[in-house]
Amino acid sequence: MNLVVALMGGSKMAYRPAQFRRGALLVSLLVLLSSCASTFPRALMEQVDPTVSFAQLLRTPDAYQGRLVLVGGELLRTIRGYGAMELEILQRPLSATALPRFFQPSQGRFLVRVPAHLQRPLPEVGGLLTVIGEVWGAKERGGEVLPYLEARDLKAWPSWAALPPPQFSGVGD
Repeated sequence: MNLVVALMGGSKMAYRPAQFRRGALLVSLLVLLSSCASTFPRALMEQVDPTVSFAQLLRTPDAYQGRLVLVGGELLRTIRGYGAMELEILQRPLSATALPRFFQPSQGRFLVRVPAHLQRPLPEVGGLLTVIGEVWGAKERGGEVLPYLEARDLKAWPSWAALPPPQFSGVGD
């Protein structure tokens, strides 16, 4: 208790666990949002077509050829080739900060060609990625026709990003 009083500037205010948890949660969210707000350059984000949903892209990828889309998900496979690599990603819905929501259901898979100038360390299989990509059409993989994009930029998220959000029990409220 003395530590809490000292942290509060020596005030004799009563320590209230519920208020402390809310304050800590608010500070954590602000730090997370500020760190994710600049995930991609603004000029590139302005070119993304927000009207194209992943469901539409999955149904008719050729109809969106040449458009930029923002998609993300869980890395399933990396295939390295000469001058480029190809990623197979299991789509996940994106949060407001473009973080794939690992615990949300997927609508399918997609492929991303990553040119040499964009290649950077990627997460292990199962890690999360967000991609701004130009739709190139479709490509067959394992008997299935998948949307095929060329990456204009990508973000590999840290492994802790896939953790479920904290649950508070409400004890002391």
